[in-house]
Amino acid sequence: MLSCASRSCDDGHETSVNGANASASQNGPLVILSRGRSGSTYVQRVLNCCRNLYIFGEHDGVIASLARALEGFEQHGAAENADKILTKTGVEDSFLAWGTPFSHSEIVGMMGETLTRAFTARLPGSDANTIWGFKEIRYDGDDVRRLHELFPGLRVLIIYRDFESYAHSVHRAHWRDTAVDVIHYKNILDGYVQFYESVLAVCDELQIPFQIVSYDAMKDDWRMIVKAVETLVQPAGVDVDSARAEEAARLNVDFYDKSRAAPVDPVRFGELMAGALAGENRRRLEALAKTIRRREFSAQGHKLAEAWGWLTTAKDKLLHRG
Repeated sequence: MLSCASRSCDDGHETSVNGANASASQNGPLVILSRGRSGSTYVQRVLNCCRNLYIFGEHDGVIASLARALEGFEQHGAAENADKILTKTGVEDSFLAWGTPFSHSEIVGMMGETLTRAFTARLPGSDANTIWGFKEIRYDGDDVRRLHELFPGLRVLIIYRDFESYAHSVHRAHWRDTAVDVIHYKNILDGYVQFYESVLAVCDELQIPFQIVSYDAMKDDWRMIVKAVETLVQPAGVDVDSARAEEAARLNVDFYDKSRAAPVDPVRFGELMAGALAGENRRRLEALAKTIRRREFSAQGHKLAEAWGWLTTAKDKLLHRG
């Protein structure tokens, strides 16, 4: 069942992904991105109730850190020095302190293959419908760019949670009222807006397939998660075990809020929100919300798009026939 998949490097050479699940490794990962306290664990549980999806957990941002470290080779690789070393040309009077026998793109390709092998080698599925991936709450747009270099077939599912709901959840889970001031709220607002703006910008720039799903909508309907993912993993599709997904949704919705959250004084919360959203911050948040609403996935909108596509195809066929 375990075999070897291949991937072309920028220089045209192919390198093998030894020990990887060949079919699965040829599919780029499905990566779930969100802020913390925004439902990524809920999404992960539901998707792992699908027979052909294998969505692993967080890794403390290590993958992007590895890619970031490899950027040093782009700056200090000095390929011409490596050529001198390999050919023994001018080594006696050259400054050779910098020099590696590979390019930045080559080492990134090797790292991508190694990571793909690590994620896919033990997958029980062995056909082209097997999809692997992971979730992470520590990545922004720059990190998505690095992920795309490592995994050219990357697909992204972005989880969006309304800021007021998100801030309330963060406060309940991590802070006590006496230790929180407006600066805390302004800081999480800055991180919140920067995350969504940067991830969307990079996905657009690099034409990375993505969907945005609202936590506030999907927590009441786990099928929305599956339908959004189906659009990203075509033609593989999603083989969902509905009974298990229903149970996962029942057990996981707002799990942390219900089990270990500290109470939040509603008056104090309102004051903190008002302070954080003063002036330009409110306009930033409103602009982001407008963008998200325009682009987020909805099952109804997807059905309308499918129907429009079908009508357009039928019209073209009739015109062509005429």
